Amino acid sequence: MDSFDPIEPHGISHGIRARPVIRGFLWDTGLTIVFGLLLAHYLLPNGLFGSGESEMDALFASAEFNLIFLPI
Repeated sequence: MDSFDPIEPHGISHGIRARPVIRGFLWDTGLTIVFGLLLAHYLLPNGLFGSGESEMDALFASAEFNLIFLPI
C-alpha cells in the first residue's frame, strides 16, 4: 500500500498579505464615497451643497433614489 501525505492547508489566511487587502478596502470605500457624492450632487435639484435638509430628506425617501441605490 502506498502512503501519501494529504494536502493540508496552513490556515484560512495562508498566503494573504495585509497591505493589498487594506489598499483594496480603502480604494473601494473611497470610490464609493466619491460616487455617492457625485450621484447625490446630480440628483438633488439645487446640487448637493445648495440643497436644504428638507430637500435631501425628500430625496432619500423617494422611490427613485432607493431604486438607484438598491444595487449599490
